[in-house]
Amino acid sequence: MDRTQPQKISVNIDLNHDYITNLPADLKEKILVKLPLKEVVKTRILSSKWIDSWTLIPNLVFEEIFFGENWTESGVIKVVDQVLLLHQGPIEKFTLVSSEHACNEAIGRWMLILSRNGIRDLKLKFHDKKRCNIINVPRFFNGFPLLRTLHLSYFHMPGFGIEKLVSCCPLLDDLSLCCFVQQGCLRILAPNLTSLNICGDFHDICLETPKLASGSIYLIPFTEDYQEFSLGIRGKESNFTRALGRLPNIQKLEICGDFIFYLAMGSISEKLPVFNHLTEIYVQLCVAPVEIAIALCLFQNAPNIKMLHIEVYYFSTF
Repeated sequence: MDRTQPQKISVNIDLNHDYITNLPADLKEKILVKLPLKEVVKTRILSSKWIDSWTLIPNLVFEEIFFGENWTESGVIKVVDQVLLLHQGPIEKFTLVSSEHACNEAIGRWMLILSRNGIRDLKLKFHDKKRCNIINVPRFFNGFPLLRTLHLSYFHMPGFGIEKLVSCCPLLDDLSLCCFVQQGCLRILAPNLTSLNICGDFHDICLETPKLASGSIYLIPFTEDYQEFSLGIRGKESNFTRALGRLPNIQKLEICGDFIFYLAMGSISEKLPVFNHLTEIYVQLCVAPVEIAIALCLFQNAPNIKMLHIEVYYFSTF
């Protein structure tokens, strides 16, 4: 029986040809976007044709591993400043993760630069012992016209305010605000927002997010000021309606910390909204009549619930 002989494939490799230097531009880009930023910058030593290639990558991710140990805050700021100064193309993603350094003096400057470079994804994640890093937004900052994802943690924004920042991001789709302090009302006006995660200390909250599908709100008060300043105790629009009344498309809702107690403040005399799309609810509450009552109001106005998770604490500080 005849058997087909395996074909021999001959490949001629010219050992004198510099394949790395002469890689096509599109292939170089595919390689660079797969590498950590620290390794991307190192490619500048490969050849003269690679020396500026890293300046065109769209994603700048500064994580702890980028800086290593024994870095000072001024050193971190200097490196980020140099990268932004030398970068030539659009910056679609910028991430800075720091557990040791606040970088307060530079964050506002970086935000201004990023706003002019087409940023779409911005994450500033701090875990500093000071708890809140100051974000001073420059006077000439006009927002992020293309931003879709914004994650901020351990921060405080005096003067400019969270409300103004969010309203300057018309395309914002994913918003996460963690470990912050907001005196007065935290107003989130975001017509295209679909995902929201809030974990912080605020006096009041007003959500105007008609497309919101998934929302998690965790009120962690460092004082009990919200009980004094909330509009709900002044006989105006109830906290329940102001916080949740403009969420016609909400599908998943998490209520944690003191937020259920906050929702119960003020008399609910107006007609409550009906959440026809709400199918999944997670609630933390104490065994207190006022919290149980407001939770029942929420359940009764969500006729299509499929998953309900209730976490009960058998104590209350109120």
